[in-house]
Amino acid sequence: CALPIYGRIFSTFTKKHGLAGDNVTSLTKDKNGNLWIATTEGITIFDGKTFSSLTTKKGLPSNNISLIYADKNGNIWLGTDSGVSKIVFENKTHQDNKSFDNYSVVKGIYDSLITSITEDANGNIWFGTNKGVLKYDGMSLKKFTTKDGLSGNQIHSVIKDEHSNDIWVGTNGGLNQISENGIKRFKVSEVNNGAPVKTLFVDEEGNLWLGTFNGLYRFRDPAFSTFVAKDGLTNPAVFPIFRDRKNNLWIG
Repeated sequence: CALPIYGRIFSTFTKKHGLAGDNVTSLTKDKNGNLWIATTEGITIFDGKTFSSLTTKKGLPSNNISLIYADKNGNIWLGTDSGVSKIVFENKTHQDNKSFDNYSVVKGIYDSLITSITEDANGNIWFGTNKGVLKYDGMSLKKFTTKDGLSGNQIHSVIKDEHSNDIWVGTNGGLNQISENGIKRFKVSEVNNGAPVKTLFVDEEGNLWLGTFNGLYRFRDPAFSTFVAKDGLTNPAVFPIFRDRKNNLWIG
């Protein structure tokens, strides 16, 4: 159905229209403009006219897709509750024929829930999981856990800092920075010290924004600024953070 709001029309799509499932968990667009829709029952590709779906019957390790990520080379990475899948396009021109390169027990991501994916300037793919952070260079995996200095192994968010190529990690135990110098932990505030950091966002000015259960934080080295209810937040629990083309920051 279509819902009018502020002069625009919203179209609603469900399983009866061709989605793999009605519980949508993540969205991304590939280099050809196709929309990839992750659901808890598989993944659906929408080319603007038709839907096509991929499930375990076609090679996915799990139908429960938690997120999708498109890297700079056009590869599509899928995070599932059974590891990671990389979409392999056998037809480079039309991308009609697809197969999967499943990263599971053999390649070290077995039994890990994938919570976040990002890519650094060198093309390394970083995965946030429920058991630490993984860095994949195309050949091998390097794992980072509390044994290496992380403040927690339950990873909520992993992002690249465009200004430094460092990796910021939000965990159940706070904020971490992975750089060439190793892992550094940050004390966000006296109130939020050690509390979960649910989401991370780096803006064009290089500010790091953190979403937590206790409010919104902005990090501009070396200081943190706090934004809570008295500053206008409707709820102290902050999850998605997004900046639009007019430089407005949107907080969920």
